[in-house]
Amino acid sequence: MKPFANNCVIIQNLKKMRRDGKTTRLINDAIEEMFKKGKICVPLKHPKSIKELKDAMAKDFFKDTKTKIFIDEDSKITNSIQKNFRERLVRRLDTEHTGYFMCSGEMIFKVIV
Repeated sequence: MKPFANNCVIIQNLKKMRRDGKTTRLINDAIEEMFKKGKICVPLKHPKSIKELKDAMAKDFFKDTKTKIFIDEDSKITNSIQKNFRERLVRRLDTEHTGYFMCSGEMIFKVIV
C-alpha cells in the first residue's frame, strides 16, 4: 500500500511540472502585437509592484501611446521567469524575424525595411 501512495505522489509532482505552453502562447501574442502595433514593452524583470509598473508607464515615451506590456503570469519578484520569457522572445525573433526588430531597454520595436 505504501509504495502505491509514493507512486501517486510522484505522478502528481510530474503532472505539476508538465509544460502547458503558456509561455509559448505569450511569445506568439507578443510577436503578433509587435508586428501589428510596431512596438511592445517586455520588462527586463518582474515589476515589484503595480506602482513600479505605473511609474514605468508614466515615462514620456508611453504618454501618448497604448503600448502593450507583456509579463509572464508565472513570474514573481523572487524568480527569473520574466527574464527567461524575454530571452526566449528575443531568441525567437532573432531566429524567425532577423533584421525586422530592434531592442532598446524594455522596448522591442518592429523595423520597417
